Amino acid sequence: MLNPSDLASTDWDGLSPGLLALADRRAIASHQGRRMLELKVVTPGAGEHRIGEHDFPAVEAKLE
Repeated sequence: MLNPSDLASTDWDGLSPGLLALADRRAIASHQGRRMLELKVVTPGAGEHRIGEHDFPAVEAKLE
């Protein structure tokens, strides 16, 4: 249960930079995974799909 004291002790100014840093780390990890596939470090199996550009048009539409 959320108490008023919880809200008072929250670092609201640091929240946005923290979320941006998290997004950056996720993007880097995604890029590293894609590079590993390109370098053939990881070979996808026969039934696996390699995520490509424009595989998620709904997400791209929301980002635009």
